[in-house]
Amino acid sequence: MVTDRCLAGTCVAQCRLVLLCGQVGVKGYGSTMASATRPMQIGVFLPNGGANMMGGKTSRWRDILALAQQVEQAGFDFVAVLDHFDDYREGWSTLAALAATTSTITLLSYVTCTTYRNPALVAKIADTVDEISDGRLILGLGAGDSPSEHHAYGYPTDRLVSRFEEALGIIRTLLREGHADYRGEFYSVNNCELHRKGPRPAGPPILIGNLGGKRMQRLTAQHADIWACSLPLTNNTLAGVDGPLADMRAACERHGRDFADLGKMVELVVQYPGGRAHEWAGSESWSHGALPLIEGAPNQVAETLLAFHAKGFDYANIWVEPCDASGFEQLARALEAFDRLSAAHMG
Repeated sequence: MVTDRCLAGTCVAQCRLVLLCGQVGVKGYGSTMASATRPMQIGVFLPNGGANMMGGKTSRWRDILALAQQVEQAGFDFVAVLDHFDDYREGWSTLAALAATTSTITLLSYVTCTTYRNPALVAKIADTVDEISDGRLILGLGAGDSPSEHHAYGYPTDRLVSRFEEALGIIRTLLREGHADYRGEFYSVNNCELHRKGPRPAGPPILIGNLGGKRMQRLTAQHADIWACSLPLTNNTLAGVDGPLADMRAACERHGRDFADLGKMVELVVQYPGGRAHEWAGSESWSHGALPLIEGAPNQVAETLLAFHAKGFDYANIWVEPCDASGFEQLARALEAFDRLSAAHMG
């Protein structure tokens, strides 16, 4: 019997979503994307938003492009573009433009809320951006965490995880197999063909960002290539990652996923003189209180990044303050120190 709905997360063979998605993520994405010489990939958020970026100014495309090219030349591994609507440039338009104007750096959507676009369209957009970039895309997906955006743009706000589960099945199947036929409670595709002709037969790796909860942990364990451990879970501290790591490991064990095969990304905030992180990292914005900020000389920041790698993270996704050329230049010095220290540790 094939059903139209997930069977309470049991993921038996008869569940349509398992037939769509497969049991686990594509093996190897989490490890093979890592730099041959850098033990942890390090990337930065680009300022495609306004109020909390670029000193509160509205970002212009020329600013975003200049910073992306600066980061690429400095040797960072990836750039992340937010897919929010409140006071942000549209994320996928920005990613497509970056795909055409950069050459080596990986591009990450962090993260695309699946209620904002039809899931088959998300697969089509991701496949196209992966083609433009010649295989440099990471597709970040999430269930959504911005009620104001949902209300402002008329998107549904109920049962977001259930909607995400159906959307994920469609997106992943189209990218991996090129074809999907599914009729669910929220989404349907009818003999849908992606006709993918991108640079990677299985499409881009899929990252899932979640704020905890057993259902999202299950979906991450079963279907993600990379898991994003976000700021609200960790409070920007080494001690804060222990709980989320243990929870994700347990989810992988429950659902037959090798935890070592799941790529792990930590989201961090690094502040330098002139940064404004204290304005948006105050206690009123975070359940654990004000965020402690990572600060200091290049070697100090590098040692902190190495400590997160020692916890098991393969990627560090960094909010830099100030989010401008000076902030990125200072972080580039920490990147150089990270490479020196990690080479010494491995030697």
